[in-house]
Amino acid sequence: MPHALGIDIGSVAVKLALVGPEGELLGVWCRPIVGQSAETLGQIIAEVPKPPAGIAVRIGVTGSGRELVRGPVWQECELGALTRAIAVLCPGATTAIEIGGHAARFVVMEPRSNTLLEYGSNQQCAAGSGSFLEQQAGRLGLDVESFSQLAAEAPRGATVAGPMQRVCEVGHDPPPAEGDTPGGDRLRLVLGHGA
Repeated sequence: MPHALGIDIGSVAVKLALVGPEGELLGVWCRPIVGQSAETLGQIIAEVPKPPAGIAVRIGVTGSGRELVRGPVWQECELGALTRAIAVLCPGATTAIEIGGHAARFVVMEPRSNTLLEYGSNQQCAAGSGSFLEQQAGRLGLDVESFSQLAAEAPRGATVAGPMQRVCEVGHDPPPAEGDTPGGDRLRLVLGHGA
């Protein structure tokens, strides 16, 4: 049986997972993209151990940079990859939320057939994505882990003032949120961004 190498070339990181012939996870690698996606992909692939002689490796690739990988590989769009992953990792799940570096997606599935019934995304706006959440954590002087912990502990979210459209415009800061002042309730502010 062959091994499988899954590659996700996203907007901010390259992720790889190596799976053995019985479906066992042999390794996971993740590296932020610094410079060009192709360079980062080459660096991270160099870390993956070579399979034993005579063992084939099937390769599947997804993500916004999937066109970088050419040849006899399986290419899958992000929604297709998400749907397949849900079916394998969370059988019976009907909904999922995926937060990427520059995109966030919500999917509704029919669990018996693993059919994608409905989906939504943030489209052109990065609000609600990983990069946006990192940016907001930084505004509050927090790392992402602390930001997430505060959001989980907050009793309710903040009200964001002004049109959220400003978040999508290049070069503009997000609109001020309730409590985003000296002495404001940082817990509610974090939940407002992290909800």
